[in-house]
Amino acid sequence: MLFRKVQLGYLIVLGGILGLSLFYDLRILWAGVLVSIFYVAVIIYGSFRMDAGLYAKAICKANRPSTIFTLSFDDGPDPIYTLQILDILEKYKARAIFFCIGHKIEKHPDILNEIRNKGHLIGNHSYSHTTKHGFLSAEAIEAEIRQTESLIKITTGHSSKLYRPPFGVTNPRIAGAIKRYGLKLVGWNIRSFDTVAKDPLSIMHRIQNVQAGDIVLLHDTIVHTATVLDDFLKLTTAKGLQADIIPELIHE
Repeated sequence: MLFRKVQLGYLIVLGGILGLSLFYDLRILWAGVLVSIFYVAVIIYGSFRMDAGLYAKAICKANRPSTIFTLSFDDGPDPIYTLQILDILEKYKARAIFFCIGHKIEKHPDILNEIRNKGHLIGNHSYSHTTKHGFLSAEAIEAEIRQTESLIKITTGHSSKLYRPPFGVTNPRIAGAIKRYGLKLVGWNIRSFDTVAKDPLSIMHRIQNVQAGDIVLLHDTIVHTATVLDDFLKLTTAKGLQADIIPELIHE
């Protein structure tokens, strides 16, 4: 784990600085303060950027060239917009991955089955999607994953094997839970910011330069996302790109 190496390097450097301060000049302790600030900055950056791979390796983009890119939708299933998005995807013969929240699966199991029956992949997006997810204990994180995995399995008859943490936040506890459940951590390299977009055009502006191998983050709970999707897939089709599942996301 990269985090262990960073942590060990920090402790070695800090220990060296403290040792030197005892024999030379206490003013060298300022170097320890600067190193500590840098260490904290790295930890914060790595916690919010899955592509940094600080705690666990995340799939954020395909490694091999092709004509395929992947659409990913978070926070469903939604009784209105998920169904609209499924219709648009079917129109363009496109496949996507839907990272679903456990308590919403309980409310809309029929929509989860519809996602599966139309050939899309389903991912685990925690049970509660709490804003405190990054501060939960290891036991609580495992419970969130386990409960949602169970719901996906019971509802569709298939396991997920793919996981995206709420808000894309990772830490050692989340990384440990992913490893114990044998899940693939999935991120993105194109973020639409559709949850804060004021209109469909702003979403299109952020995602229109998609290339083969990219993973696009969208949400199937937003009216603007459903509105822009048809035009986006029309654009990508004209560019010779196909919305499908990149090989890295396919599990045996």
